[in-house]
Amino acid sequence: MCVKLHQEILEMILLVVTQKIVPLLYNSVAKNAAPDEKDVLDQVSAVSYALKQMGYTVIEQPFEFYSGDSLQSIVEMKPRFLFNLVEAVSGEARLSYLAPALFEAHGFEYTGCSAESLLLTTNKIATKEMMLAAGIPTPPWAMGSNGQLCVRPKNYIIKPTFEDGSIGLGHDSVVEQKSTEDISYIVTQRQQETGKAYFAEQYIAGREFNVSILGNRGKPEVLPPSEIKFTGYKARNMPEILDYRAKWDEESFEYRNTVPSFDYAKSDAQLLCEIKAIAKACWHQFGLKGYARVDFRVDERGRPWVLEVNANPCLSASNSGFVLAAAQAGIDFQSVVKRIVAEATVQ
Repeated sequence: MCVKLHQEILEMILLVVTQKIVPLLYNSVAKNAAPDEKDVLDQVSAVSYALKQMGYTVIEQPFEFYSGDSLQSIVEMKPRFLFNLVEAVSGEARLSYLAPALFEAHGFEYTGCSAESLLLTTNKIATKEMMLAAGIPTPPWAMGSNGQLCVRPKNYIIKPTFEDGSIGLGHDSVVEQKSTEDISYIVTQRQQETGKAYFAEQYIAGREFNVSILGNRGKPEVLPPSEIKFTGYKARNMPEILDYRAKWDEESFEYRNTVPSFDYAKSDAQLLCEIKAIAKACWHQFGLKGYARVDFRVDERGRPWVLEVNANPCLSASNSGFVLAAAQAGIDFQSVVKRIVAEATVQ
């Protein structure tokens, strides 16, 4: 009787301990990696600290999908949930969905969006096709000789199909009006030069907005929208886009002169309501969960267009647009992490 009671007590203690263990999974990063790849390490550090402050024991572990025992040690831990910061698999952002797919196969609860949501939103063409079908406004596009370019716009922006974080975007990404054949040639040439898939999208001249969304008991809470202010771009005859240098090169003119703003005129009230509603529609359309961000351009006539839907956006405590938006709503970083954790177990 005593032996059985002792065993039951040990099992209860083990259950309590394992419930407070959180494996934090992220993609491995080479020492000579580019800034956009190293950013995940900042996220790991910030999230790990927040989880520890919440009383969790954090096990930081690089994720390797093709390793046979990648999750074996975690299976033995029997944690309540995993914190997913895997942004790429084998260096490919488009394969990031494989991490939650594997978590699901093992029956784990995990933070952020599902494998299906990541699969759809890391493919910009698939994202645009779903938005088009759902009546969500997104700029017309073409992919090589195919696509949905019914009319010839004034300018195009040449974008990678599967990359995020402004990877593959530069000043030369915006191309002036050319024939359909010329645009097809430019897309094909860019693909041959990089080995990556590209497409041409109508360039929307105008304002740029980011709308972040944080889960709240299974429902989307839209955070205050931010507008990217492009200071001095017109004087330098530069396209007002958030390209790679603007996002990652801290010494560049672009980085120093693209500042998110949360200050709006009263005349923007209707526009802000509209982009919030569209962002929420994207949340539901793509089955998002936990946290996400929707990027917009607003044309000169005041019409919003969705550029991208970002599942599991960056959580760097220092420079993440998502974290800044949460702060505007009075939600500090630890509370953001707490909310994301709570959403991981919401059915």
